[in-house]
This record gives sequence, structure tokens and C-alpha cells, in this order.
Amino acid sequence: MNNMQSIIHKVVSASEKFPERNAIFARGAHYSYKRLMEISAGIQESTLKRGYGDEPLMGVLIGDDVFTYASILAILVSGAAYVPINTSNPGDRNLSIIQEAGLKIVLASREHEPLTSAMDSLGSKVEMIPTRDAPCSSGELKLSKIQEGDLAYLFFTSGSTGKPKGVPITHGNLNCFLVTCLIKTTMLFPKKIDLYRCLISALISLSCLSLPPSAWAPAAAWSLKRALPS
Repeated sequence: MNNMQSIIHKVVSASEKFPERNAIFARGAHYSYKRLMEISAGIQESTLKRGYGDEPLMGVLIGDDVFTYASILAILVSGAAYVPINTSNPGDRNLSIIQEAGLKIVLASREHEPLTSAMDSLGSKVEMIPTRDAPCSSGELKLSKIQEGDLAYLFFTSGSTGKPKGVPITHGNLNCFLVTCLIKTTMLFPKKIDLYRCLISALISLSCLSLPPSAWAPAAAWSLKRALPS
């Protein structure tokens, strides 16, 4: 596959063009592109210093906060893929996902006792990195070349009919999904739409996919609403 101009590259490009614009809204606060990139760069540097620069898969403990979103961005920009870990799952199920994916690192914006206890009980060697403790960086995110067939994230099924299976989503898949979101949104709001904020909001909404549809559908709609200028 040839290198592609992925959605991730467009988000980084938007941050360079409009650093002071609001990129996301999380837990009652707006975060500019500049602030989001600084947090992401700090998380990226933290993983590199710990020796995970060549790690193909990284876990992310999903939460509605800027550190979770910055973690996803830092991972994708690095050319790696992320595995969403749902905090509402029992600890043993999340541990099973971690083992099945062969994860060595999990980025977490907060402590999660059920998962920590499950990992400790089995002597897991997976490192959980608290992203809130990662210092912000004024340096630029290290942007990797991304190909259409490269893995973006690995989504595990509910496992209701057996053992959960990891479903691979490539950057090509991700691009098609987000471009479709943009097309539909511009059709609905031809005069109001801010494409850059819509882009990052739609990307961030993917973190909700580790939740049941009843949870992520309203969340995605809410995120899209936040993407529109007031």
C-alpha cells in the first residue's frame, strides 16, 4: 500500500494552522488544538522514554477526558494502534483482552482498581502508565508515515456467544468512516460547519465504540453538536 494522507495527518495540520481554536470539549472544559497537542506530545514522550517506541499495540483505558483523547491521538500519530479497554467491564474480561492482544502497556487517565487487581493476581507484566502524570511538552508530535492497510485500532466484540474476538480496523477503514461523517454533516449544516472541529470530534467519538450502542450513539451525536460553532 502507498503512504496516505490520513485523518490523523489532517488533525495535526489543523493544529498547525489554527493552534488557538477549540479542538475538543471534555468534562466541562474547552481545549485548544495547541493544548491538545502539548498533552499528546507529553504522553508520546513518556511512552518513548519507557522504551515502547516500537510497540505495535497499546491499550487505552477509555474515559471522557482530555487525557484519554490525547492518548489515542499520541498512539495513532506514532504509527501504532490502540486497543480500547472499557472500564465498565469486569476486571477479568479486560485482563483477557489485554492478554489476547498481547499488550505490554496500557495508558490510563485514572486508576481502575478491578483491572489493577486482576493484573496483580496473575502477576501480569503489563505496565499501566498514568497519563495525568505525563508532563506536557512544547515539542512537536513525532508523526509517522501511515499506510492504508496499517492497523488503527483493535476492537473486541462483546463475547456474548463465546470468547471475545479482536476486530482489526485499519487507517483506510477509519478514513472512510470519518469522511462519510463529514459529508453527511456538511449536508445537514452547509453554512455552519467547521470542518476541522468536526474532524477531531468525530475522531474522538470513536473512543465511545467500546461502549454499548445505547451509550455511544448519544455520545457521538453530542460530540458532533459540540463541533459546530455557536
